[in-house]
Amino acid sequence: MTINQIQTICSERYGVGIAGLDSTAALWLAEHIMKTEGVNVYKKIFNLRDKLGMGTAYPEFGSICF
Repeated sequence: MTINQIQTICSERYGVGIAGLDSTAALWLAEHIMKTEGVNVYKKIFNLRDKLGMGTAYPEFGSICF
């Protein structure tokens, strides 16, 4: 899944892009995509937000994004 596809899902679900989310909502986005699309995009979201100087909440041990 590309960053543009993730951005589209983010905009549809939250009304903002990945950079507009707080650190917990960015994790929720990754969990939502894992549940609906079956693709773990946590690392892509984390890397993008890291490049922008933003954080992302860490997944809990045993969660779908861990």
